Amino acid sequence: EKYLLTKLYDVTFGQDLVDRERDATLSARMAALQFVRPEHLDMAPELSNARALAVACEELRNLAQFKAPRDKLVCVLNCCTVINTLLASRAHGTGADDLTPVLIYATIRACPEQLASQLSFIEHFRYAPRLSS
Repeated sequence: EKYLLTKLYDVTFGQDLVDRERDATLSARMAALQFVRPEHLDMAPELSNARALAVACEELRNLAQFKAPRDKLVCVLNCCTVINTLLASRAHGTGADDLTPVLIYATIRACPEQLASQLSFIEHFRYAPRLSS
């Protein structure tokens, strides 16, 4: 998978016009949402750890640096791992209701390049049984 898609990346990534339109729309929306602060998403104050959020954002920005779907997926998983670590530092339990706003905030802050195309590429070219565990 990695070898083949690395060689074919230029002809497989971002070639769909629908993905390009979605990229432009999503990028414009994320740029327009840069005013969003943690309190707008009802994030607990202890989840506003600037260093952890910066690491999560950097992981999302790294998507564009990789050509293999697994490597791109690892970036998303690393972002979620950083957020889960941040959530685990809280005194009480956490769940999807805690993860979702932090992930949304990190995504808006990161404003990853061609996010729709990146996710579509992972979805289409990652070996399906390996997408779920």
